Amino acid sequence: MRLIRFSFMCTAALAVGGMVSLWPYHAPRALAAPQPPAAPPASPPAAKKLSGYEIEEATSLNGKYKVTVVDNAVRVEHYNYGYIVVSKAPTWDVYLYRPDTKEYAQTPYKAWLKTNLVLLTTLWTMELKKPEDEKRFVQAGKPYVRYLFPNTEVLSGFYRNTDRDEFKDMVNNKGEILCLDYPKDIHPGGVSGRVMALPELQGIALHAMRKSAKVVSWSLKNSYHKKRDDISPALFDLPPGFKKVPFGRHLFSSATERDTINDFLGGPGEK
Repeated sequence: MRLIRFSFMCTAALAVGGMVSLWPYHAPRALAAPQPPAAPPASPPAAKKLSGYEIEEATSLNGKYKVTVVDNAVRVEHYNYGYIVVSKAPTWDVYLYRPDTKEYAQTPYKAWLKTNLVLLTTLWTMELKKPEDEKRFVQAGKPYVRYLFPNTEVLSGFYRNTDRDEFKDMVNNKGEILCLDYPKDIHPGGVSGRVMALPELQGIALHAMRKSAKVVSWSLKNSYHKKRDDISPALFDLPPGFKKVPFGRHLFSSATERDTINDFLGGPGEK
């Protein structure tokens, strides 16, 4: 009888300060602070195919690359330098990886917009900040937007010199960027455009040029852009087994290419 009574007392409900607690009482364990994922979550193996665009670009100083973009993700593959960039909603963190070294780095979207991937920092596109005008139109069933910028001070990719006659032809030039008006989210255009040191714009840049009364000078040309309905979600995932390393310029080129750049500049660069 005593044993039964003791058991009943240990499990009885007690009203304390308007709340009900049950014995035996165990203090709740502290919850660990949530940690940001080391890599973006992988897409399910049988995920539905996505609709978007495949775009191939040619640049005057920075080689060729391919952009694959859907509503909520973007991927940039640089053919010449061997790196790949992926970014997707909801965080839009940028993951840059190299298949040759099996390394990757992660950086926030806002930090990516400050990254200079162009060797020559006097490239005129870096002076483009805010467009003074934009025009949207549809051609051959595809949406486009054309951004016009104020006159740029840089008269060449290499010089700020107006003594040479050919540079005078670029006085009062206007920067112009033609974008595919897709997607509506600004992040994919910001991620892909930064490869060419372009400002953050809505849409994927197809052409970047300067126009004056006598000269049209280009820095970005579109090879092709086509609509696709069979894009795999896995294309925007970070491949498994890659080692995370600090974000830095060493990821943007191979060791051989860095040696070539060092010889060109006449000094050591980042390893």
